[in-house]
Amino acid sequence: MKEPDQEELIKAIVMEINGHVEGDHWELVRKADAPKGTKILDSVWAFKQKRDIKTQEVLKYKAWLNMHGGQQQYGMPYFDTYAPVVTWSSARMAFILSIINQGETCQIDFVMAYPHANTECDLYIKLPFGVEAVDET
Repeated sequence: MKEPDQEELIKAIVMEINGHVEGDHWELVRKADAPKGTKILDSVWAFKQKRDIKTQEVLKYKAWLNMHGGQQQYGMPYFDTYAPVVTWSSARMAFILSIINQGETCQIDFVMAYPHANTECDLYIKLPFGVEAVDET
């Protein structure tokens, strides 16, 4: 990683990994201990800079660990990937109702919300680039 803001990106990676560890979202398994015939998927990092709307100053660095989507096979369950989001019309209606009822609105950031989704089977991914396992034995 040769980015000018490398240190901030590394902090974001550490926060992402710590969030998974603290949330007990995964279990470290040696490749040899994975069930025979199991496909172990690649993982990739996604990064984002959250900026101030007016000054464009970087406020926060975010990192997400993702499974490599290029390994998904068409038709198996290709169209079942879904991330629930709020539509603009729903958000607008909530703001209008808040104004009419003289209510207050606030922003909520759900940290580590997506790993709580149910899966039909165990998923195995390779450790992402730049992350090494620490043997605690």
